[in-house]
Amino acid sequence: MAESGGSKEAFFASSWILAPQHSSLNFLSTKKGTVTEVHEFNSLSGAVAPDGSAEVTIQLESVSTGVDIRDVRMRFLLFQVDTYEQATITTSLDPAAIAPVWDNMRVALEVPFALSLHGVEQQLDIPVVVSRLGQNMVSVASDGPFLIDAADFALEGGIAQLSEAVGNIGIATTVPVVFDLAFTVAESS
Repeated sequence: MAESGGSKEAFFASSWILAPQHSSLNFLSTKKGTVTEVHEFNSLSGAVAPDGSAEVTIQLESVSTGVDIRDVRMRFLLFQVDTYEQATITTSLDPAAIAPVWDNMRVALEVPFALSLHGVEQQLDIPVVVSRLGQNMVSVASDGPFLIDAADFALEGGIAQLSEAVGNIGIATTVPVVFDLAFTVAESS
């Protein structure tokens, strides 16, 4: 991709689109009290406008656990993808708070997000690190794991169904989540 807009003004006046091949969203689940497994979503999309408004869409059917039958169970028992196909994260980034990334290459800040999942929207304040990876790419990453409680998104029934499907083992209802979302300058039309 060719470098565009070599100035600070052009950098911040750009629209940005999510680069899924350079992005990740992972969560950990714990079962039987001691067995922790890493899962990811493979289909993410999103954009950030010059005014800082941003949205990321997660296709819930893209959940990947490394075990095919577990993927199917999570899609249909937990996330109920036949009814709730996606989750969305929305926020409005303050351009003034992000401006130091031009000179410092990275800036840490706490960002208020709205997470819409399973028909429920919750507000979260998440510490993030915004990094400038060059003229055409930035990363917005969680500054460590943050916790999502299944009960906050009416998912506890799905966790109970998952538990029942695998012999009533205990499955934790709170999961740590981490993300690293890369955005590239949107091509001008």
